[in-house]
Order: sequence, then C-alpha cells, then structure tokens
Amino acid sequence: MRSPLSKGLWVLSLVLVAGLLVASLYGLYYALTTPAEKEVSVPVGTYEQRGQFDYTVHLRPSSLFDVTELGPGQVYFDRLVDDVRMTFSYRLTSDQPLGPQGKEFGYQISVTLGAGGLWEKSLALIPPTVASDDFTVSFDLPLRQFTALIDTIGEETGARTGSPQLTVVAWVEPDVQTAHGPIVEPFQQSLVFTIEGGTISVGEELAKSQPGTITETKVEQVLGLERLRNASGGGVAATLLLLAGLGWLYGRGRVRVPAPEKGLQRAQKKYKELLVRVQALPPVREGQAVVQVDSLADLFALAEEIYRPVIYSPDGAGYTYCVIDGLGSVRYERSEYSDKEETEDLQDGGDDVD
Repeated sequence: MRSPLSKGLWVLSLVLVAGLLVASLYGLYYALTTPAEKEVSVPVGTYEQRGQFDYTVHLRPSSLFDVTELGPGQVYFDRLVDDVRMTFSYRLTSDQPLGPQGKEFGYQISVTLGAGGLWEKSLALIPPTVASDDFTVSFDLPLRQFTALIDTIGEETGARTGSPQLTVVAWVEPDVQTAHGPIVEPFQQSLVFTIEGGTISVGEELAKSQPGTITETKVEQVLGLERLRNASGGGVAATLLLLAGLGWLYGRGRVRVPAPEKGLQRAQKKYKELLVRVQALPPVREGQAVVQVDSLADLFALAEEIYRPVIYSPDGAGYTYCVIDGLGSVRYERSEYSDKEETEDLQDGGDDVD
C-alpha cells in the first residue's frame, strides 16, 4: 500500500514538524531556566548638583589700571596679572529629604598645566577633603608661578607652544542617603585659563548643573513565563505525536518487494530499450553453448557490447534473463531467484542498476 503522502510532501512535513519541535524545546528550556522574579530600578525622586566658580584677578601696579583687581569677564594682560583668587561653591538639592542618616561630600581641586596637547602636568590646589554639607572653598591660583613652570618645561623639552593652558578642575563625590536610596554620582566642573597673544582668556561657563535620578530596587514577577512553559510543553508533546504519525505514514509507504522483482524494476528503469519480455524462453538448440553470467549488470553490459536484446520470462519464483549472440551459437543466461523479501520505497521509483 502506498503512503497517502508523496515523498516530497512527507519530507516537507518532517522539516516543519522538526522546526516546531526545536522551537518548542527552546521555549521550554527558556521558561524553565529563567528566574520567575527580576530586580528592576524604579525612579522615585530627582536631585540636582550645582557647582559655581568665581575668581578675582589681582594686578601688578601699572599705568593702565587704577585698580588692583578685576572681576570675571574682563580683559587680562599677561604681564599685569600677579595672582588669581578663586572660590568654588557646591550645592545638592532634591525633591526627597536628604541625609536622614548623614551626608558626606568628598572633594578635591587641582590644576592641569598643558601646552597645545603636547604634555600635561597635574598639581593639587586643595587636597582630598570631606565636607558634611554644601560647601564653598577659597584657594589661590598662582598664575605667575605656573606660567614660569610651563616655560621651564618648554625649555627642558624643547616643545614650546604659543598658547599654554591652565585647567582648574573641581571633583566632588557625594555620599548622601535618602529614604529611597543613596546619591553617589560624582560631579566634575572645569574652568580653563588660556594664555595667548599677551592676554589671558578665561572660560565663560562659571556655573554647572547636573541633574540625577534617585532609584529604588524592586522585585517584579516575570510575566508570561507560566504561559510560555505550558505552551512549549504542549508544543513538544504535539510535535512528538506528529513525528510518530509521520513515521507511521512513511512505514505505510514502504512495500515489501521480492528481490527478483526489485532487480527487474531496476533493469526496466535503466535498460528499458534492451529488455524484451516473452512468455517462455526459446529452447536450447543442439550444439548451442549456455553460459551462466555472474550478475544482471554483467548480462546487460554484454548485451550492449554485442548489440543484442535481453529477453526474459517469469520462471517460478523469479525471472530468467537470456542473451543469444548473433550466430545463435552461444546463449548467456542469468536466473534471479530468492525466497527472501527486500523492502523498497516505491515512491521514488526504485534504484538504478549499477
């Protein structure tokens, strides 16, 4: 009995079912190995860190200025500047109560000397310090001393530049507790002094604001895992049943074929033009030699070589094949008998005879 599915449709069905099985197994594995709960960060408040630089430039006596100091936003001549007095203020605000368990702010202020990106050297202006609240600190920027150091480094290295820079950097590390979590995000602010063409220019951004978010960690259930586990388990069971059904259909399409019949089917497919079926083979004539060949393949090769047909007829439980030479003096025979049965998938038309 032939299978109700053609071989092509059977293979396509097998591929689709196998793909569904792989997808179901992966879904089941994911559902079983994924934790049912996960931690998520939920915003519960906001805060803002503010920094503010301020400075006063102290001047040497000169014919140009009647004053001895200048505030921000002025023109500063390098030769007339003696020193710079600076302040840095820091403040932290939030929509949540701050510091029920204490507040702490670690900070330091440094200056980085540089020359056109060729080199840099950092020096401390205020060493690491701890404050317990918002703070304001004052410090000197010995501009004349630093420009002399820049000139010395330029002479030592031979790398001179016309625009040396001094970058003042304030670094704050808050450690403030709130009812919903800590505030620990660092804050950094810089102010650049550039010496060029006999004047000193200072960065215009004296204030900086840095917002942040206070988050709280919560545990949430991972949605859909139970549905995925059930669906994947059902998918695995269903695909296994489908595979079993496909195997049963494939088994129905396999017919038990006797070996002689199988050999004839192969011969008909490959040597159709040579085969001639007769009711009975002609009797052996007197003086005619009978040669038994080893295989059908040898018999068909001989027939092709001497340009003679292969005649055959049923012979009990098999077939007898015969080739008679052109003179009729030699008769080549091959009988195919077998009590055994071999299986062949008839859907593909059988195999060729080699």
